[in-house]
Amino acid sequence: MRGDGPARKNVEIAATVRTGLRLFLRRVRDPQGQAGDYSLFRERAARRAEEGMPLPMLLRSHSTAVYVLWQALRDEATDGEDDALIELVDFLLRGHEAIIGAVTETYLLEQVTLSAERREHHRSLMRGLLDGSVPPQRAFEELGLDGPCFVLRLDLPKAEGPAASAVADRRLLRRVQSVLDRTLGTEAVSPLGVDGGYAIVPQRIDDPDGVRIGEQLCTRLRQVCGDDVGLSAAAADTPTAAPIAARTAADIVRIARACGRPRGPT
Repeated sequence: MRGDGPARKNVEIAATVRTGLRLFLRRVRDPQGQAGDYSLFRERAARRAEEGMPLPMLLRSHSTAVYVLWQALRDEATDGEDDALIELVDFLLRGHEAIIGAVTETYLLEQVTLSAERREHHRSLMRGLLDGSVPPQRAFEELGLDGPCFVLRLDLPKAEGPAASAVADRRLLRRVQSVLDRTLGTEAVSPLGVDGGYAIVPQRIDDPDGVRIGEQLCTRLRQVCGDDVGLSAAAADTPTAAPIAARTAADIVRIARACGRPRGPT
């Protein structure tokens, strides 16, 4: 099911029709007994999310399956069974509404879980890369990095006064993470803590020196954190150079602070 295209969609539609037909017939025979049992659809939705099937394709397969079931009911109906056909179609459409809700909810929850697991795995690899416990080449391969990159060091301001709290720190961290994701792209790896951290981003062909991206990042970080944020970057041409670049970026921030320079991009 990992391939894309018409074949994948047709397989999903066929499987959905079979599952939907079995459930529909059980519900017709016993409306109360199976009225809310959508576990099979939930299981399939979770698997499709894990396999990477787009949600619109999954939902279209369910809509197509309902149409196929309607065609089967229409073709089997005989003269004088109009009222029965209308009742069955009403039953089918009401069930479809509930199924779509269950499928969408399960798919989105699974996506959130997978995203959190993927991010935590990337954080673990990043920490291992920088502390030397994970071979650089292996870390780059699992992180999906290939070629030269920049290693950024980010120091976040501490909340002070009445607003200082763990909740405020987490809120700021989410906003900063959103800025990094929006500016650096999904290929960036940034395991941040409440005091900041590191980020690795591939060098882009259209911006090999990182000037444009750096300017965008500085502007957006100031909007979120004000001027009280420390930011530096060092280039790494190879995976083995990434830990050295991280130490260089951290030293830049530390030296700038020791020399009394105001916090901000360095």
